[in-house]
Amino acid sequence: MIDLIIGLHSVYHACLNAERSEKMLLATAQSLSELESRYQINAKKLKQLQVQLKLVKNNDFQSSAQKIFQDHGQHYRRLPTQLLLQASAKSIQGPDELFHHCQDQTQFRLLALDRLTDIQNAASLARTAAFFKVDGLLIPSKNSFQLNSGFYRIASGGVEYLQLYQTPHLSRTLSQLAKRDFAVIGLSEEAQEISDQQKFNNGICLVLGAEDTGLSHSVERVLTHHFRLQSQGPIQSLNVSAAGVLAMQLFFA
Repeated sequence: MIDLIIGLHSVYHACLNAERSEKMLLATAQSLSELESRYQINAKKLKQLQVQLKLVKNNDFQSSAQKIFQDHGQHYRRLPTQLLLQASAKSIQGPDELFHHCQDQTQFRLLALDRLTDIQNAASLARTAAFFKVDGLLIPSKNSFQLNSGFYRIASGGVEYLQLYQTPHLSRTLSQLAKRDFAVIGLSEEAQEISDQQKFNNGICLVLGAEDTGLSHSVERVLTHHFRLQSQGPIQSLNVSAAGVLAMQLFFA
């Protein structure tokens, strides 16, 4: 499987990711110069990172990119920057690997997204999770966002520093985490206010739901903690990506 990664920041961080193989960068001389100016990555450095470089003229970039998208059966839209990285797909692991990874780490930090289909919000949360050095991102197999080029662009490279976990039954996986002494925390407008004095000694899994429907009933039933963010003004709710920033600051900082 191949990921198609676009956007200056996303391409840079994916090039650095040693877990990705078969990396090939389609670029123009101008976009390569921009990459070097921003991140000190030139053709020599790309070779050291085992990234094959293919330079094309400005006028040929979009048609070359379109062909790559079509060859991989992916929907093409005109790319905002003249950089396109092909690389082996990001590793996605299952619940068994998750339980194995967290068994010896008392401070394992996990972000779970329940029924979140909007890639703008999902990618923003992935970027924030990387900012707070979260260990992993847990998503359901169904009714979830797509890991496509748009997602990678908006995540600005954040996803390269997260282990992705996928489960066919999110509530069951969260229940198993709770049995392993994880604090499984969900946000709700009806719950008690979050206290900045609240401390958790073991692993933490913060669960965020879709903006319009919130958390599913099956997920709510297995939460170990329900909290809300206290409004200081007339607006009582936040966009899920904004709420996620505040919640991660409280629980992961």
